[in-house]
Amino acid sequence: MFNFFGKKKSSTSESEVIASITYLIKNDGAGPLIDVQMGEDDDQCVEALCSLLNILGSDMFYIETINMIRKLLIQSNQEDILLKILTKVNQNIRQKIVTTSNSNKEKLKDEPCIKPSDMLK
Repeated sequence: MFNFFGKKKSSTSESEVIASITYLIKNDGAGPLIDVQMGEDDDQCVEALCSLLNILGSDMFYIETINMIRKLLIQSNQEDILLKILTKVNQNIRQKIVTTSNSNKEKLKDEPCIKPSDMLK
C-alpha cells in the first residue's frame, strides 16, 4: 500500500481498502494534510477506521514506522537521508520531553508540600 521512494506500487486495489488515513505535505508550503477515506458506511468500515486511529495513538506504531523508513533507506543506499531523519526525530522527541518536564514542574510548583488542611488534623 505504501509507495516509498519510487518503488513499485502495491497490488492492493482501491476496492479492497475499507479505511485509510494518509498524511502528506505538498510543495505549496501548506501544513501537513490528512486525507481520511472510508469505504461504505457500515460497521466494518467504522471498526477499521477506529483501529487505524487507535494505532496512531501508540508509541509502538511510531517506532515501527521509523523502522520501516530505516529499512527502506538502507536498502536504497540512502543512509545520509536516514541520518537527517533520525536527527530531526531525535530533536523533536527531546523538545517534547523538555516541554512535558517543564509543564510538570509548573504543576508541582503550584501545590504545597503540606496542605494547610493537613496541619489542622
